[in-house]
This record gives sequence, C-alpha cells and structure tokens, in this order.
Amino acid sequence: MALYEKSVKLLFRDMIKDLAIQKGEVIERDKINSWFKTKYPLIKPGTISAHMLKLSTNAPSRIHYNVDSNGKKDDLFFSD
Repeated sequence: MALYEKSVKLLFRDMIKDLAIQKGEVIERDKINSWFKTKYPLIKPGTISAHMLKLSTNAPSRIHYNVDSNGKKDDLFFSD
C-alpha cells in the first residue's frame, strides 16, 4: 500500500524539479534526505537509499533492482 499518492520514483522526479537540479549538478545525499523528510516524512531512509541506487546509472548494485533499461526512465543520477 502506497504511503502517498505518487510512487517514490515519481517523488524523486518532483524533487529534481523542486530543487531545480540541473544535469551535471552535484547533489548531496543529505539534501535528498532532507527534502524527503520535510515533504514526505513517512518514507523511510532505507527506501530513499534504495531508490538512489536504482536511479543512479553507474551504481554497481543497481543490477539487483528492476530497472527500466529500455526507456531509460530510471537514469536520473550519476553516482560519484
């Protein structure tokens, strides 16, 4: 059962728009966690971390997630 009207994946897209993150810009993990804690406090930190892995194109453990490799819908971040 979903905690909010949108999935966490879609909320990450909202966060990118809300924080006006541009391609190539570096965003700290703390800033992501803070955004979710402020706007969507019911989402657990572990869920946020898992989604960061899934949505990071170069994360080695991404292979363990059901990533949309055809449409590239899950290619939001590049992990440093």
